[in-house]
Amino acid sequence: MFFWCPTNHRVSSMIVPVIQLSCQ
Repeated sequence: MFFWCPTNHRVSSMIVPVIQLSCQ
């Protein structure tokens, strides 16, 4: 899901913890 980071901030808002872990 790391590809969502710069793409969909709205979607990432629902999975903030997952995005943070994947985007590190």
